Amino acid sequence: MTAAHALERARRTPTDRQLAVLRFVAAYIREHGYPPSFVEIGAHISTRAGRPHPASTNAVADYLGALERKGLIVRHAGSSRARALRITSRGKEVLGMAPDACVMCGGGC
Repeated sequence: MTAAHALERARRTPTDRQLAVLRFVAAYIREHGYPPSFVEIGAHISTRAGRPHPASTNAVADYLGALERKGLIVRHAGSSRARALRITSRGKEVLGMAPDACVMCGGGC
């Protein structure tokens, strides 16, 4: 593996916190049938970090932007809402799901 290949792979691999956000989004979709809001994601981030206040919407936007750049989620064009996203087949693979699996049921519904 070349140094450039290793660097590109590192750029596409989610950090532990990004992975935690992706897992939360997938679990939320499975439970509710739609993605969480920025506020709900922010509350999850702060709870994991032991903070009493939700993470800012800017922090949430940064996490979602990083997940999108890494090809793990897609946000609908023109929407800044967290609920306007879906987990990609690559994101499902990172979560240990089959690429064609349904996020809501984990199967092929």
